Amino acid sequence: MALRKKHEVLEEPQDYEIERRETPRYNPDPEAGLSTAQVEQHRDDGWRNVSVAPPAQTTKEIIRENVCTYFNLIFLVLAILLCLVGSFRDLTFLPVIIFNTLIGIVQEIRAKNVLEKLNMLNAPHASVSVKDRNGPFRQKNWYWMIL
Repeated sequence: MALRKKHEVLEEPQDYEIERRETPRYNPDPEAGLSTAQVEQHRDDGWRNVSVAPPAQTTKEIIRENVCTYFNLIFLVLAILLCLVGSFRDLTFLPVIIFNTLIGIVQEIRAKNVLEKLNMLNAPHASVSVKDRNGPFRQKNWYWMIL
């Protein structure tokens, strides 16, 4: 069964999808570990140790959700009707609505940026000592480990 999940590698900030395919289970010797070919097969099958990106809205989605609301639609219809009848003095509510929408957009984008910075602080920072298949122990970052 293939699972499609959206992953983000913290050292390389780009979104991509990894499809995890079935991979054979091995029972290696704990001292020797998996062979290089087995590790490569696990990585190719999508079983890498990458962190899942938290669900966050893009700036475009934030703007769309704040502009395309039911109340803004009602106010837009009222503004069009007032323009059709020529009562432009009664359109004084329109700047207040636009200003309120802009405040909501700015607040959500600021909150999104703060959450992204907090997620970077919460990112796992660890290195593990692994025995190289062709030599001595080496320090590797956590995302090089396979599942």
